[in-house]
Amino acid sequence: MAGERVGGVRTPVVIGAVVIALVIGLALGVLLGPDGDTPALEPAAEPSTTTPSTLTESPSPAEAALECTAEAAVSSAVEWMQRFTSALYLDDDARMAAVSEVAAASAEAELQIITADIADSLRGAGLTPEIAAAGLRLGLPAGYRIHSVSESMAEIEIWIASVAHLADITPLSTSWDTQSTTMACEGGSWRLVAIRTTDGPVPEFAAQGDGELDAALDAIEAFTEFSHEP
Repeated sequence: MAGERVGGVRTPVVIGAVVIALVIGLALGVLLGPDGDTPALEPAAEPSTTTPSTLTESPSPAEAALECTAEAAVSSAVEWMQRFTSALYLDDDARMAAVSEVAAASAEAELQIITADIADSLRGAGLTPEIAAAGLRLGLPAGYRIHSVSESMAEIEIWIASVAHLADITPLSTSWDTQSTTMACEGGSWRLVAIRTTDGPVPEFAAQGDGELDAALDAIEAFTEFSHEP
């Protein structure tokens, strides 16, 4: 994998969008997007350099598109994953506000319904705010792949290694997953449309050197490595 760094994405992060067996996203939380996909959130706004006299002016379409870059899409995909933890799902007001803040206009209504259903599933599995707060939820985005990007839409793949443990509900487990985040450019920033999560690729399989597992190695090499400096 290449060692290229994408600005703003570094150091291990707590992930809120990894599918783990048992309950969907029980350990870390998963947002499901339209058509059965899986979603998450919005990057923090960068400090504005606009002068006070122009703060109320709306950017032109050309100016807005300049903010929706491939680099910003990768950063957004990672930042969105950090926010939707099991603890957030269990706080109805905070969850609804978070979805409103990050969702694209066309996707918000469905995302509100889907995330509410996930919260009900977590409660039904016995998860409480206390268990969520005491549990282990740690993930590291290991690599990224820009699947597609234009001035209006982007799809970014993030390869993630994760560890989760929530008392007796989810025993300590690890996983490797790939999340494909679809986003739309609205108002000069990327907004969440959907995320779908698939298993793997798993490095241990690729390292065995079995000819039948060459596809796993090819998949790993398709990702660009993140820089995780202290």
